[in-house]
Amino acid sequence: MAKKKFKHIPGYRKKKKRVLGSHASPAQQNILQQALVHHQAGRFLQAESLYAQILKAKPNHPEALNYLGMLAHDTGNIKMAIELIHKAINSRPDYVEAYLNLGFVLLVQGKTDEAITIYQRLLTIKPDHAEAHYNLGIAFKKQGDLDAAIASNRRAVTLKPDYAFAYFNLGTVLEEKGELDEALANYYRTINLKPDYIDAQSKLLYCLNYSANYSIAKYLEEAQRYGRNVTDKVRRQFTTWICSKNPNRLRVGIVSGDIRNHPVGYFLENVLEQIDHARMEFVAFPTHQFEDELTVRLKPHFVTWKPLQGRNDEAAASLIYEEGANVLLDLSGHTQHNRLPVFAWKPSPIQATWLGYFASTGINEIDYLITDPVSVPESHQKQFTEKVWYLPDIRICFSVPVLDEESTVSSLPALHKGHITFGSFQNVIKINEKVLAAWGVILQALPEARLRLQNHKFNSKEMQKQFYEKLSHSGIKPERVMLEKSVPRKEYFAAHSYIDIILDTFPFPGGTTTCEALWMGVPTLTLAGNTMLARQGASLLSSAGLTDWIAKDTEDYVAKVIAHATDFNKLEKLRAGLRQQVLASPLFDSPRFARNFEAAMWGMWHKYSEEH
Repeated sequence: MAKKKFKHIPGYRKKKKRVLGSHASPAQQNILQQALVHHQAGRFLQAESLYAQILKAKPNHPEALNYLGMLAHDTGNIKMAIELIHKAINSRPDYVEAYLNLGFVLLVQGKTDEAITIYQRLLTIKPDHAEAHYNLGIAFKKQGDLDAAIASNRRAVTLKPDYAFAYFNLGTVLEEKGELDEALANYYRTINLKPDYIDAQSKLLYCLNYSANYSIAKYLEEAQRYGRNVTDKVRRQFTTWICSKNPNRLRVGIVSGDIRNHPVGYFLENVLEQIDHARMEFVAFPTHQFEDELTVRLKPHFVTWKPLQGRNDEAAASLIYEEGANVLLDLSGHTQHNRLPVFAWKPSPIQATWLGYFASTGINEIDYLITDPVSVPESHQKQFTEKVWYLPDIRICFSVPVLDEESTVSSLPALHKGHITFGSFQNVIKINEKVLAAWGVILQALPEARLRLQNHKFNSKEMQKQFYEKLSHSGIKPERVMLEKSVPRKEYFAAHSYIDIILDTFPFPGGTTTCEALWMGVPTLTLAGNTMLARQGASLLSSAGLTDWIAKDTEDYVAKVIAHATDFNKLEKLRAGLRQQVLASPLFDSPRFARNFEAAMWGMWHKYSEEH
């Protein structure tokens, strides 16, 4: 088993020295300290032997029970972990660290309600314990009670104003709730308190993409700071590699936590199916343990499957190095489950980022960002720390959705309703004030039109209430808007039968949802901004042959929506033929995309070979 570092996660705390109870003998203290050294170094058998030695002499020794319980957790014996830590608490009812550890074990097992009970018990003993409030906030967030999570984290930072991790968690909850500006403020507080907190810097970069107020220069500045901090933590970079210098089959590694039912998986499937495996082979380095039916379909396309979870950055980089990939691809950027710091070790001679993100990673050791000319015009190349490598048509290729039964394209809803229905399946955080202002002008110009919004945030009645208030403040009457809960994938596709036109968000437009809507015959009106992300919709629609659905600014966006929405016959004709149109386009043409992708991978390798 790989060595496991003690990270700052709920209840799992690393201390160089621990103050044991006065009842502990000096000999027991010494043995326990030795056990902790072995435990933290990943020498689990030696640690277990020493914990057992203490418990043989004193069966109810609380510290030994607690740490042996966490060792059981580290080695996968969860039932034993819970039993042992419960015993530690029974032995010492005010044992704060044992409560925190028990809560942590329960949380990672998905037993959120039990974890909340444990943290609340701790707070009856220590009402002003900041870390207990912080951990309770994490549990409430997992439970979906965002308001309670916010309250708990606010209490934690009130008790401990320099509590960087609580500010960070508060930011993640506010982000999930759609409170973007306050989320960003808390990420900045976190970084000011803990400048080397890499996770917070990565989260800040991701969140900046949602903001209509940040500058390109500011994003690049933060990305470069992140890259410097990551590189500074690298002990030794690889400078020579064991991959074949003259390969018949180029070996390409893929690092991703999303080789599953996820937008990345949907785009990846067609590519892997169409690649010429006589010319190229793939190695998977999944960063997340979750697998599903799409993972099962994708796995056979990889020659080997090497999970990175449980390995620190150095160990992960060594594993990748040993697999000898000529090209290593990051498919996550600053999204969840990314392992960008591993790339700073330079485990492969060529490293590139593609598919899963839409801006610069900031990692100096990533050589290329793979994109297309619409997403990144030549004049925009300075927005990235990476060199830009262009694919000729489009940077992504969508896979036809795999469903139990095919979803058919419906007739235009406006024909039988008598009015246009606009729709959006975007996350609430993308629907900012500028988007709502534009939608308000459109609805005012089309008094019979309706707006249908659907996403998982509206599963909460409280979130619906808060969003209706937000709509009212933007001059949009709530009675003209339908807020719908999330539904299973089959029903999600069927929901397109209620919508005539999708209204894209900006500066963070749709990606997967746009492709799915086009496949369902529903066009999207998008606004082309001045970043790779803001031009994502323009890239998709250009590839699909819908350039007249791309606006250059908000005024053009409003005008184009109104023009399209008032011509029902043209909309119906477009809807009837749109699926076939996009299936024949580069957006869905996987054999064409696969050839372009192969040429890009080999092109990078040949360029490297010529220079070295």
